[in-house]
Amino acid sequence: MSALQSPRRNNAAIHIRGPVMNLSAPSFPIFLVSIILAILAALAVYARIKIPFISGHGFATLGISYLLLLAGNMFKGL
Repeated sequence: MSALQSPRRNNAAIHIRGPVMNLSAPSFPIFLVSIILAILAALAVYARIKIPFISGHGFATLGISYLLLLAGNMFKGL
């Protein structure tokens, strides 16, 4: 018996009920824009660096960056 096999392993198929979510990796540009927005939001909030359009909206900028990353994961090719 190998280390990966369990003595009580059940070989029955696992049935998933409901819709299946097919996620994909975001494209590199979407990932890069998301990371840059998150870093700029962190710099504006914690380092108190004045960045136009971001300094007053740090939390919203961070939320937008994660929504962009979520869209990149949910929609293939984005």
